[in-house]
Amino acid sequence: MPWTSEDESRAGRCALLVVRGETDEERASAWSELLVVVAPHVERWARRHPTLRRWRLDGPDDAREVLVRVIERLAARGRAAVGDFVERRPPPVPEGHEELARLVRFDELAADAPEATPFEAWLRVILRYAVHDHVRHRLGWVKGANRRALGSDAARIDDTPERGHRPPMTDWVTVRQQMAGVDRALEACPPPQPDAVRLWAEGHDFAEIAEALGLADGVEARRVVRAAQARLRTALRELDP
Repeated sequence: MPWTSEDESRAGRCALLVVRGETDEERASAWSELLVVVAPHVERWARRHPTLRRWRLDGPDDAREVLVRVIERLAARGRAAVGDFVERRPPPVPEGHEELARLVRFDELAADAPEATPFEAWLRVILRYAVHDHVRHRLGWVKGANRRALGSDAARIDDTPERGHRPPMTDWVTVRQQMAGVDRALEACPPPQPDAVRLWAEGHDFAEIAEALGLADGVEARRVVRAAQARLRTALRELDP
């Protein structure tokens, strides 16, 4: 059930009425119709979201919880977020998401949906914020956990392990072997992917990476980094200690 041009048209019309409807009844009716349009898509996107899949939180209950978080964001501050769309502004950056917002600009959603229409792309930004909040909540992490923590496949350490039990990744030899494997996998990537990933890991934004490596722009730098990450994930699946 993909997002269609009819969905885009209905969502845009409802958003306009939610903000500019002449009566409370008209605005409330438009709000209800907007939720009917977006809810099935948001739940489906959540079930397929790579971050939720990585942390094995892609079940129906998790998808519905993410949907609730998205609706709460849309309804917050008197549905002001919908007004942001009507005025063609990106969704407001929630507290603790500044780093994520820096990496995922409103006009760079190609990685999530190359053919996304305006309302769909805007809604996917809100979905991404909601997904990260959901993962932090389910894993008991603080609100300010950074994007790289969410991108890790490392297992969580049990707060109350059995006596004598060694949690994963605590043995120095194992860690050193893992890091050597990462280095080898990174060096196997075609240029300029290794340099791009190192600059990204140091905290440089995509515009800075593009300038340093002579790439066309930040969009190309982002594509290079994402391609390298995909190659690394494939290579590192074979390094399970």
